[in-house]
Amino acid sequence: MSLPIIFGNLSDRTEVSLPYFGILYRPGWLKSKNFYLEFELGYFKLQSNFLTTENPNVIPSPLILEESESHNFPLTLSIGYHLDLNDWFALNPKLGLGYMFTYNKTKLRGDKFTSFLVLKPALEMTFKLGKNSFLFFDGSLLIAQNTKSTLFRDLTYYLIPSIGVRHRFTSSPPDTTPYVKDQYVRGNLWDRLSFG
Repeated sequence: MSLPIIFGNLSDRTEVSLPYFGILYRPGWLKSKNFYLEFELGYFKLQSNFLTTENPNVIPSPLILEESESHNFPLTLSIGYHLDLNDWFALNPKLGLGYMFTYNKTKLRGDKFTSFLVLKPALEMTFKLGKNSFLFFDGSLLIAQNTKSTLFRDLTYYLIPSIGVRHRFTSSPPDTTPYVKDQYVRGNLWDRLSFG
């Protein structure tokens, strides 16, 4: 879990009320030992306050403070590259594209769904703790573009720093090499799931 830092279009009137939580799956890609795909489904909740007219059909209408609650579900596909720097430290630069579904609840205007196109550059640092355990630091930037807005206008940026522990469950005998380069390629489904 991590607390997104918001800047751009929504930064002055929005705060995070539930931190970012994501589940990801990493299969290998093209039988490469270094390249991999990453599918991620995330969730975070935002709280916003903004001024609006009480009744848009009446002119002039008094301004009132409206509260909005939004539930955000980003779904992304990234291509990553696993780069071993030594036997206990690795870097994983990633670049992804995706779609974010948002459910907005407001008192005056009711409920509605919004969708965003998402670009997601990221960098992950991985430290080996044990034979199958790793500590990771991940910095992801979600760049969200409302699908109903003009392209490259009203962009919102969500910086999502996270820290977590990853454990590789193996169904085969333990590997005796100091660091397995293809840790994201081999093994069963549980080898490739991560929660952060």
